Amino acid sequence: MPGRRSRENSEWRDESIKIAQTLRQARKGRGLTQEDLAVQSGVKLSSLRAIEDGRVTEPGIFKVVLLAKALSIDLNDLLRNVHPPHSRLDA
Repeated sequence: MPGRRSRENSEWRDESIKIAQTLRQARKGRGLTQEDLAVQSGVKLSSLRAIEDGRVTEPGIFKVVLLAKALSIDLNDLLRNVHPPHSRLDA
């Protein structure tokens, strides 16, 4: 299923953790629970939890966009410190 990889050895693992940390920090900074954010964004609570917990290492772009919009985070700011793994650049 595209956008929902959850393998521990994913080459995107470190990058998805950066996204998860930014989302969690923004959510908590706005005083929202995961339930609140799920309702406001339209993303399933189980998906949000999996993203924040790092169980989904390649979250779908549409879910990330919905979460960023609900948190009023510019997508560029959210992805600023995310860099593609080197193996993808070498192909």
